[in-house]
Amino acid sequence: MKSRKIPLEDLAFNVMVGKAPEDYKKTMPQHIRAAQLLQDQGKREVKAGDIISFVKTTTPPGVKPVELARVDEVDVEKYIEYMRTTFDQILGALGYEFDVILGASKLEDFFFTDK
Repeated sequence: MKSRKIPLEDLAFNVMVGKAPEDYKKTMPQHIRAAQLLQDQGKREVKAGDIISFVKTTTPPGVKPVELARVDEVDVEKYIEYMRTTFDQILGALGYEFDVILGASKLEDFFFTDK
């Protein structure tokens, strides 16, 4: 992931729009922010029932529809954190740690090695 070789389509979150984007008044979910970018740039009209594919980005507003995003805009750290929260409990139950699987050393390995 850090080498940015994963296609945007494989990183995309695909979320159905529950109501018309203009009906979201109080809170603006990420998929609606992405939908508004599509509409603002004239790419397509978005309505309830449409599927929005978006990626998390380092540029405001923090998400972009796949159609408008570039690989260099992907927020790699957010994706890693998302994977961590998804897999931590499962891996922990199996005796593994997410960071160790990613290649990060454990602190105790630094201090307590048999080398």
